[in-house]
Amino acid sequence: MNKNGKLRLEEYNLQASIHTVSMKSSTKPVISPDMRNAVDMAYYDKGFYFTKINPNKLGEGDILAYSEFVAIMTELFNELQMSDATFWRTDIRFDSYLPNFKQFYKLNLLLLSLLALELNDQHRQAVGHIYTQTKEFSDITTGNTVWQATYYDKFRQMNDTGDVMARLELRCLRNQRKDGFVPLAVRDKWIEKLDSLLAHYDSLQIQSNEKLLHAYQRHCAYCSKRGKLKSDLLTEFLSDYRTGMTVFTHRQLREFFMLCGVSEKQAKERAVYIQKKTYIEFFSKEDLKRYIAKLKDSMTLFFTC
Repeated sequence: MNKNGKLRLEEYNLQASIHTVSMKSSTKPVISPDMRNAVDMAYYDKGFYFTKINPNKLGEGDILAYSEFVAIMTELFNELQMSDATFWRTDIRFDSYLPNFKQFYKLNLLLLSLLALELNDQHRQAVGHIYTQTKEFSDITTGNTVWQATYYDKFRQMNDTGDVMARLELRCLRNQRKDGFVPLAVRDKWIEKLDSLLAHYDSLQIQSNEKLLHAYQRHCAYCSKRGKLKSDLLTEFLSDYRTGMTVFTHRQLREFFMLCGVSEKQAKERAVYIQKKTYIEFFSKEDLKRYIAKLKDSMTLFFTC
């Protein structure tokens, strides 16, 4: 939910499409000069050529229907003379054309934090970055050697130009089959992974609290070195909005207080106080279900057109 108590998913309009693909072929692609904006032979390895293609840059604009994507790619393969080409990498994107990167940052942080558990990310958590001077969040990424997800401020990435404000990408970095994963198969794999995320909802909160406790202990040690002996360092710690980014439910916040030695009764009271003081966002399982459904619906709309 947002600070007014409701997650406004109806305001989050997403356009799903295919961003880029990489093709694997035993024949070297024939790339004409007029294709170089959209086609690039990435590398050659062990008898195969790997070619990166962004069909949206071929001059016709964004491709927003899968049938159109298939038609353009078929024509392109013929022009490139890649008769044996198979899909090696496919990036599915979800674009928002409204300036709501910040508004839906934490929702996407929840999604990618859950994916970090599902994908066995080596860090066991999603990784985010900030702009060093303004201290604003810029992106979140998680994944493994095959699957990767990222959410980023597309408008800022393009130096405040373009129509797309924020973008979520679900990527298959390399296929695991000899004949490749066609984009439809990549979609189906991602749907399976999205459907599995609810099973990690509780364990994510436990893990987040454990890491948050270590961060709080470091905060206390730092304050002690500075001679800052406030009696309520816990409220100070939680008042930083960046700290609250990994607190996803009211129950998790109560349990964090209890991990810090606060009694159950006081934990309930203090959780209410922190929520009112910081406008911290919480997300229920139902919120998560609705967001996953929105992503699946967006993919369905693109892949069935």
